[in-house]
Amino acid sequence: MKLLIDASNIIRGGGVTHLVSILNIISDEELIVLGYKRITILGVQDVLHKIRDSAVYDKVVMVSCSNSLLKRRWWLFKFFKKLLNDGDFDLVFNPGGAFFSKSIPYVTMCRNMLVFEKEESNRFGFGLNFFRFKILRILQTRSIKNAKSVIFISNYAKTYLAKKYKLFGENSVIINHGVSEVFSRPVKKVRSIEDCNSKNPFKFLYVSIIDVYKHQANIAKAVIELSKEFNLPISLTLIGPKAGGFKELEPLLKNELIQFKESLPHDKLSVEYERSDAFIYGSTCENMPNILIEAMSSGLPILSSDKMPMPEFLENSALYFNPLDISSIKEVIRTSLNDSSALLEKANMSKSLSQKYDWESCSLKTFNHLIDLC
Repeated sequence: MKLLIDASNIIRGGGVTHLVSILNIISDEELIVLGYKRITILGVQDVLHKIRDSAVYDKVVMVSCSNSLLKRRWWLFKFFKKLLNDGDFDLVFNPGGAFFSKSIPYVTMCRNMLVFEKEESNRFGFGLNFFRFKILRILQTRSIKNAKSVIFISNYAKTYLAKKYKLFGENSVIINHGVSEVFSRPVKKVRSIEDCNSKNPFKFLYVSIIDVYKHQANIAKAVIELSKEFNLPISLTLIGPKAGGFKELEPLLKNELIQFKESLPHDKLSVEYERSDAFIYGSTCENMPNILIEAMSSGLPILSSDKMPMPEFLENSALYFNPLDISSIKEVIRTSLNDSSALLEKANMSKSLSQKYDWESCSLKTFNHLIDLC
């Protein structure tokens, strides 16, 4: 089988992690045994250089296109048809989710639920993002409807698209992402609130982009109010790049209980996990939240948004709250502080659940599925 992986719109974040992981963890021998003669990977230089060199892989670089969507679109307009014709491919795999073709069978993925959940995308207001999500919704709907197969990364996404958009995806399959082992560590004893003080408070950690659907400001308000009302020695560390949610969060950073760090390399981020007592996650729009799975593997107890798909992955291993309701957040934080043994039990459960997700399994399932379609 000759496969083309169109990664032209995979530029950063979880899409890059997924692509690089599934291509690097599988060996040439395994691919050949499965039936792959050649895998051509189209993408930008910054992504392709992270993929291992291989006798099976043929990398096609979109030169000088890393930082420009217009340049990438122009490259595709000018060269993509020739690439298809010259390559004599049996199948195209587009992990970015917006590919469409009538001339060759293709497999796409459903990755970004902000494209489909209008209630969530509307949080960005009327502006550039409004039109971006609208255009992506049209493109990805067309892509899913006409694909030979659709790979979903959560049952929630598959069910949501079937119910809301009547998009069932021909030959659809669920293949969960793997999880990085960078933050994996044994579960440690959970400190009792009685053992904490103002100089060494109970530390909550929230790692994610500071955006409107992540609700960091609500978490911060809950921590500040709880500390004031009950004189609780607690703190919150927020780590992530600034985005649409930072304007609401910024005034709250004047409070010494709230710490913000815009970005950290993996080694320093790993230290933050080690220093923390619990992980808190307040997102209302996810597909398969990699950061949450990493937190599960870190051995920390987790307080999580009750919005799907978080319960799909955490099951009964977390304490849940409504991230839109500050009183709900406060109640769950107080509950977590009142029973350290229950928190420890939850941490052990989530650590165990995280072990279901590994990149080797994700890679093998993906390449097995693609070869089965030909």
